[in-house]
Parts: sequence; C-alpha cells; structure tokens
Amino acid sequence: MVAAKKGKIVSPDGKVAAYVDDDSYTKTVRTADCELICPSTKCESCKAYRANLRSIYNRWSKQRGFDGSDTSSHTNDRYLNTPEKKAKMESLRKRAHNAEEEVKRLKDKVRTLLQQGENVDNELHSDLVSIMKENADQVRKAYPENSFSRLFWDEQLKAASAKDPRQVRWHPVLIKWCLNLKLLSSSAYNAMRTSGFLKLPSERTLRDYVHYFSSKPGFQNEVHQQLLEEAKIESLPEDKRFVCLILDEMKIKEGLVYNKHSGDLIGFTHLGDINNDLMKLERGDERPPIANHVLTIMVRGLLFKLEFPYAHFGTEGVTADFLYPIVWEAIRLLEADGVKVICITADGASPNRKFFKMHKTPNVSFPHKAKNPYAKEERWIFFISDPPHLIKTVRNCWSHSGVYGTRHMEVNKVECAIL
Repeated sequence: MVAAKKGKIVSPDGKVAAYVDDDSYTKTVRTADCELICPSTKCESCKAYRANLRSIYNRWSKQRGFDGSDTSSHTNDRYLNTPEKKAKMESLRKRAHNAEEEVKRLKDKVRTLLQQGENVDNELHSDLVSIMKENADQVRKAYPENSFSRLFWDEQLKAASAKDPRQVRWHPVLIKWCLNLKLLSSSAYNAMRTSGFLKLPSERTLRDYVHYFSSKPGFQNEVHQQLLEEAKIESLPEDKRFVCLILDEMKIKEGLVYNKHSGDLIGFTHLGDINNDLMKLERGDERPPIANHVLTIMVRGLLFKLEFPYAHFGTEGVTADFLYPIVWEAIRLLEADGVKVICITADGASPNRKFFKMHKTPNVSFPHKAKNPYAKEERWIFFISDPPHLIKTVRNCWSHSGVYGTRHMEVNKVECAIL
C-alpha cells in the first residue's frame, strides 16, 4: 500500500501506485488514505496531494529505466532490440496520427472562416453600382490622379459596371498588385475574390501574365527585350544608364518535370552551350546531371529604378571557370543595347572569389576591377562583395575564435568617439 506523508509518497520500491487485490493500478494515482473506491472520482485527500502525486509519478516514470522507446531520445535505432523498436514505432505512429488529426482540424477551421460572409445579390449589387457612379466625381477629387487609390476605385467601378466579367481589361498596375497579394497568400486572395465584395482578376488571368514567357534556363531574347522596355533605356540619358549585376546561387530540390507544351524534361543542368560542351568532355557522358542549385543573374539600376531577374542556370554547384563565360556574356548582351554595367556584386562563396581572382594582373594581389571590353568608351567594371555577407563573415570569425576555436581573432581595444 502506498502511504502519503507531508506531500510526498513513500513506497517500498518507489513506485507510485495503489494496490487493488494485489494488482498494480497505475491509471489513476491515489494516496493511501483514499476514501473512495471508484477510480473515476477523487476524494478530498487525493485532491490535496494531486499535484505532488502526479509530479512524483512522472519523475519515477523517467527514472525507472529508459528502454529506448521514447521518440525524443537520441538513441540510434540500431542499438535497440526488437521490443524496443516496436514500442518506438508505435509511439511514432500515435504522434503522426495525432499530428494528422490536428492538421485536419486546423484546415477545417480555416475553411470555415473563409466561408463566412454574405454574398451580394443582384439588387444590392445594382444599388452599390449606382452609389459608386453618383459619388465617382467626389472620389476622384479626393485622391490624386496618379495614386493607387484613384486607380483602384476606377478599376472597381469599371469591373462592377461590366455585364460580363470576361470583358474587363485590367490595368497592369492592378495586375501586379494582385500577383503580389496572391504570392503572399493564395487563400486570402481567393477569399477576397470569391466574397463578391471586391472585383479582382481571376486566377486564369493571373496565370496568363505569369506564364507570358516560357521559363527557360540561359539568356532569352524575349526577357532581354522586356528588360529594355521596363528600364526605358532609350529615353534615359547616357549618364544614368549604369546598372549592377547581382550573382547568387541557391539550393533547390532535385527532380525532373515534364513540360507538356514543349515536350522537354526540365531539371537538368544548363550552363550555356560552351559550358555544356566542356561538361560533357569532363564527365565523358552525353547525359547532363540533374541540377541541385540555381544560379540567378539580376540586373539592378543604380541611378534609375530597375530590379530585374535577367537569367537563371541550373547547376550542380557552379565553379569559377563556368561562371566566367556566363557573366561576360550577360555583360556583352547588356552593353550592346546601351545598358552600362559598372559593377558586379556577389557573396563571399569560393567560386565567386575565384572568379574575381581570374581577372588578376601582375601588379595586383587581389583584383577589384577589370576593363570592360564591350563598353563603347574606356570603362572599368568593379567587383563588390556583398556587405551583409562580409558582416556575417566577421561575426562568424569572432564567434569561432578562442582557445578551442578554429579562428584566432582578438579585439584588444575598442575606442569609441562621439562626433
């Protein structure tokens, strides 16, 4: 029998349990002075010692000996015997089932919240349209002519007045705003559109704009012409056409996708015609490997507003010798149409540093610029490391410095001057 004294449990073997007919009962923890027999209720004595009983029982459960079936343990499965593996698999199965039930419950809750609202009937719709038309002049006076609020009001009035939604021709600015909203939250955009309170483009319309150009690796003439139109290079003066090339490589999931329009398999590495031929010679295999990284080249204006993803390439991890012809080909294409490349920005990855060193001259230890052979006038191209990456590198070096660290950086004295 288990006895409770001063809020603690005392038992011969340290096990917290009540003995009923010489059988150990552990589903409900009770004191030795329990006044009730039914296990579904609690007496006053059990209520008083409930917290202590439960905490001691949990502590005993953890200390009685770990058998490897706890899923939070770091014990490798190969060190467990068959009963322990079965117990662990059963625990994992229960946790996965509970997680699936929780996800299902949350999905149903979100679906219920999105369905809340009232649909606008035809009579109310006609009244709202008439009110908008009567107050259209006042609204236009309240907002500037080139403001987004004025544009949004005009587009809503135009869409509400149309007899057929397919006849509406949406403004490009509103299309970009809807694309941005849909990328942030597709469910929120669908909820706003299906509510009937706002008139927004359909998903098919947005999909047509997104897939206006077929996405292909490498340099594309259609994308190049779109860059020139968006930047309005012909209307810019010569001293404001300077841009910066930004290089970045990111990890992607490996896999192949079938393009039903072109009949091609997408997902192989593609580094341009020259690099593809060199890769075949090095590997001795006609089949290109599956890409696990994507190299992106972005064009950003320095004296005018332009942020444009110019090209992307599927890679296995680009190297400096593959990066060299890609970057200079991009510079050649841009310089041919009057876009002046003045600098190249990249992070401190090893291929980028080696690419910068490939422009080394005999009198310079580490090059920071190179002659631009495609420029009409004599001009340099400067190599710039990504400033946030440099700050992170300094922080990591300081963090790894010390007696047992891999770096040996030390700040002896820091003087701060307030100017």
